[in-house]
Amino acid sequence: MECFCGNPSKYKCPKCLVKYCSLTCYTVHKDNCQEKPEDTEVKCIVKHPPRNYLIEDEDELLLSDQELEKMRGCKELVDMLKNPELQKIIQEIDSSDNRLGALRSVMAQDKNGDSDFSHVIDLMLLSVGFLNEEGVSTL
Repeated sequence: MECFCGNPSKYKCPKCLVKYCSLTCYTVHKDNCQEKPEDTEVKCIVKHPPRNYLIEDEDELLLSDQELEKMRGCKELVDMLKNPELQKIIQEIDSSDNRLGALRSVMAQDKNGDSDFSHVIDLMLLSVGFLNEEGVSTL
């Protein structure tokens, strides 16, 4: 992609995602920057009807609508969830007869905790306040 000046772009404006090549071009751009509305639409890949918040056959707590809204407001999380590989992992976990076991299996494969899936989990926990900025549980 090219910068508006014609040079190859190296950077993106954090507000509107216009590409630019240098501090000089960014300075010119920022005076006229029009913030682009956030695309927070994430396609639902869940194939079963909504469940109760507390599941009797599984030891899990589902998130409230307010907590889901907080996640939708996390741009980095929304962007990561557009990754087809992550969508496939999430879909496999969600369609499993033992979702908790499937989740644990995926997490066990990431011994260092540095996979995209682990990062998504951290962003989810951070966005709803279950994890603080230092990565420590608030529960």
